[in-house]
Parts: sequence; C-alpha cells; structure tokens
Amino acid sequence: MATGGGAINLISDRLGGLVFAGERGISGDSAVAALYFAAGLGLFLGMMIARRVGAHVELLGNTAGFIGWTLLAQGILFAGIGLMPTLLSACLLLFVSRTVLGVSFAVQETLLMRLVPDNLRGRVSTTDRASELLVWSFSTCGCRWSLRAISPQTLTVISGLLPLRPEWFVSPPLPRRNRNRVARWLTPRLVHSHAVQPHSLQRKQREPNHSGRSGK
Repeated sequence: MATGGGAINLISDRLGGLVFAGERGISGDSAVAALYFAAGLGLFLGMMIARRVGAHVELLGNTAGFIGWTLLAQGILFAGIGLMPTLLSACLLLFVSRTVLGVSFAVQETLLMRLVPDNLRGRVSTTDRASELLVWSFSTCGCRWSLRAISPQTLTVISGLLPLRPEWFVSPPLPRRNRNRVARWLTPRLVHSHAVQPHSLQRKQREPNHSGRSGK
C-alpha cells in the first residue's frame, strides 16, 4: 500500500495544478484543494463505517480475505483516477478509493492490535508505522523523478496498480467455506468459539460420568 501511496501528494499537486487547472474557470489551487478534500472525506467516512463492516466480516469468517481484496479494489479505483477526464469525476473516484482504503486500514489495525501480545504491541505498532513511512518516503522520491519522463495521469495509473501484486497472491478468494481456514485462525472470536467450546462441552460430558462412578 505504501509503495504506490507515496505518490498521492505529487499526484494531487500535478493533477490539480496542471491537468485540471482552468477547467470551468477553476484555479489550480482550488483543484488541488478539491482533490485533498475528497481524499480526506473518503478516509473519514471509511474509518467511521469500519466498525460495523469489520464486525460483519468477522462474523462471516473472512477478515483476511476482506483486507486483501479491499486493498486490491482501492488500488484499481485509484488507478482509474488517471483516466478521468474531469475534476469532478476524479474527485468522486478518489473519494470512493479512500473510503475503501479507510475501512481496510481500520480493520487491519484492529486485527493487528488483537493478535499482538500486550508487551509487544507498542514495538510492533511503531515498527510497522516506521517501515511504512520509510517505504512511503522512497516511493515519493522515486515518483518525483519519474515525472520527468511520464505524465501525472500515467503516474496515477502506475501508483494504483503497483501495490496490487502482493494482495493478489496473499489474499484468499472471497467467501468459500473450505478456503477460510486462515481467516478463521486470525479472527479471535472465531478461534474462541471453535477451539474453546469443544473442550468445555467435553468437560460437561465427563462430569456426569465421574459423579455416577462416585455414587456407585
């Protein structure tokens, strides 16, 4: 995600300041502000609905697949921004892309915090964030040099498609019960229901036998 996401600031600046500037009399600064507003609004909405969406996906036992496929979907949507002819269509697609990304990121972070032990949670979180920012920085630097050879629209398409390859191979296909073992293993509630309940039922079944033997 950070590999292609490092170009978002450059893309917003170039698309708004150069490509869409002058459309219907809008200035370059206003076009850049519109793109940033659409991205921020999409992330806000995605974070707000992530709790309900995450709970629903967790009940279906497909949390891991949901994270991977939403990252893949947002990359395709982001790549489509480079093909949009108007500022309004680009803002709408950016809004949808950031909404999907916000949901995926919130569900992913929540799952990470659940799985990591308390004594390692801070170190894992800071290491993950630091590595993401490092990749983001190198991505931004590389995209800046690429603008000397390609157009902002081409950079947008490449940045959207660049993170798709890992998610395509890592993510399990969408709902098929026989392929959800990884998602069930990662989901704490499902692990609790599938692993703890059988033991408790076995203990309850053994108790009457012991009491019957002691009575004899």
